[in-house]
Amino acid sequence: MAPLDLSIEMLIHPGHGYRVELLHRPGSAAAAGDKPGTPAEAALRDGYGHVAFDVTDLDDAYDRAVARGARPVMAPCASPEPGVRMAFVADPEGNLVELLHRGAA
Repeated sequence: MAPLDLSIEMLIHPGHGYRVELLHRPGSAAAAGDKPGTPAEAALRDGYGHVAFDVTDLDDAYDRAVARGARPVMAPCASPEPGVRMAFVADPEGNLVELLHRGAA
C-alpha cells in the first residue's frame, strides 16, 4: 500500500486511552453516494470514514470478524505507525472497521 498524504491529530483520553483521530488529506471532498470501500477512499472524504478498535490478537480478531460475515478489505499487515499492525474489514452495511494491535505498551 502506498503512503497517504495525511495530517493527523489524535485526541487521547488520559485515563482510559480512548482515541479520536481527526484526519485531513489534500483533495478530500464532501461525502456523497456510496460508502468508501477502502481506507484510502475513506481518507479522501470529509466526515466519517471508519471506526477503529484496539485488539490483543490482530490475526484472531480479523479471522473471527470474517468468519462472522465481515468483508475482508485489508489483511493484517504492518501499519505506517512503527510497532503497530492493522487490518480492515467492512460490516454488512459497508462501514469500514479498522483493527489495530499496538504491541506491548
